[in-house]
Amino acid sequence: MKDIKSNTLQAICFFFMLLFTYAALSKMLEFEVFQIQVAQSPLLSAYAEVVSYGVIAAEIITVLLFCFERTKTLSLYLATGLMVAFTVYIYLILHFSDFVPCSCGGILEEMGWTEHLIFNIACVILGATGIWISEGNLITGRRKLLYLGVLLVTASATVTVLFLSSEHIIKKENNFTRRYMPHPVTEERRLTLPGDAYYFAGAAQDQVWLGNTGAPFLLTSADSALTALKEMKIEPDHSPYLFRSIQLAVSGNRFYAYDGSVPVIYSGELGQAEAKTLSHKQAYFDQLEIIDSLSFGIRAQSSKTRGHVLGLLTPQADPPLELNDQLLKHGQDGIFGADGQLLQDPATEKLIYLYYYRNEFAVTDYAMREYTNYYTIDTAGVQLVKSVRLPSGAEQMSAPPVTVNKKASAYGGLIFIESDRPGLHEDKTLWKRAAVIDVYSTEEQRYTGSFYITRPENIKRIQFLATDRHLFVLTGSELIRYRFEQNVTRYFKSRGSRKP
Repeated sequence: MKDIKSNTLQAICFFFMLLFTYAALSKMLEFEVFQIQVAQSPLLSAYAEVVSYGVIAAEIITVLLFCFERTKTLSLYLATGLMVAFTVYIYLILHFSDFVPCSCGGILEEMGWTEHLIFNIACVILGATGIWISEGNLITGRRKLLYLGVLLVTASATVTVLFLSSEHIIKKENNFTRRYMPHPVTEERRLTLPGDAYYFAGAAQDQVWLGNTGAPFLLTSADSALTALKEMKIEPDHSPYLFRSIQLAVSGNRFYAYDGSVPVIYSGELGQAEAKTLSHKQAYFDQLEIIDSLSFGIRAQSSKTRGHVLGLLTPQADPPLELNDQLLKHGQDGIFGADGQLLQDPATEKLIYLYYYRNEFAVTDYAMREYTNYYTIDTAGVQLVKSVRLPSGAEQMSAPPVTVNKKASAYGGLIFIESDRPGLHEDKTLWKRAAVIDVYSTEEQRYTGSFYITRPENIKRIQFLATDRHLFVLTGSELIRYRFEQNVTRYFKSRGSRKP
């Protein structure tokens, strides 16, 4: 009987030595990859550096302690504690994580998460058996159970505290550690366009609509299957103006053509070329979002401060323009400090303003009565955007500022923001061949994850448009349709499901 216990103990110790030697070596040989994968963990992102070094160190120390007879029992406690921690970690991943990440190499690469959970539980039982045998008659059975209980609680509590703390840091304290969603979008179709001057005008009637900077009044539609293009030349009812930048937009069953420098807005029905003047000289603006057929959210320039200001333009109302100078935050430079992109979410009836040079965006209702400011995971706060006044009186940037957010699209309570800055523990080569998209829920007020869209290295600028099922992307002369997977659509909100 004594020989059986001794041989069993030796086998258990040898098993853990092999297991942790393999685990430590595999992590060290691909340490950068391992650290990046820890950073993408939904539970430990904020502690990626400490955890990546700490786990390897703990595994090596455990192996070394197994080499000495006097420390064999201690090594069994350490090994069992580590396996309890790993088991709790996987349990939290499966039951409390926002998403289940991809496997992280080593043994996990050959097993699913559930299989690995079972394997870990078996290792915990094996470790507890080794401790029971190793302690022998030195302590009572009741004390053995007490020690094992303390070990179980301590290891479980450590992982749980790390999880809760990491969640708070990632979602509340802007630690700038991204979490990449596994398989958030799937490419479905590609369509080659006859040029690279196209931009998104909108999505309606199960079609994607495009404008063209080289042909300002040319409206192009692509069917949802991306198999064919159809062009329509818009014919304004009155256009004796010196246009600077005609933009096209589509909403519902209508199209709009506008140039805020004139300023003029035309409107017409899809399928008919005629565009009637809807507004003229009612408001100068440089950005416009369609609220409905008779009202628009605009970005203008304040005549008092010369800084950007948001407003509501209703051509048939009296007065037609209402400006709200409280919505935008201005830095020390009132002209460029609040520069950004105005967009809207038709599913939740919200207007959103994304700042280019700070980690922030504002969300307001269509009436611009209530608004909330949100922070992104980036740590770049308010910056001084240096500018100089030209002899003509115009303002111009004297030095390029750090761009935090590039462009965005919003739908269903989510805002998709293309970032221009790598986070911690990210593969820097990724940024040469992909655009990184950070996703935030404006309804739940939190960061939900990130994903990237591959692009040719020679194309630095992409455009994208989010809808209820798809993400459409323009890269050069290619129009690409991606399907949103459940990792993204689970966060979508419709008008009927919005919070009061």
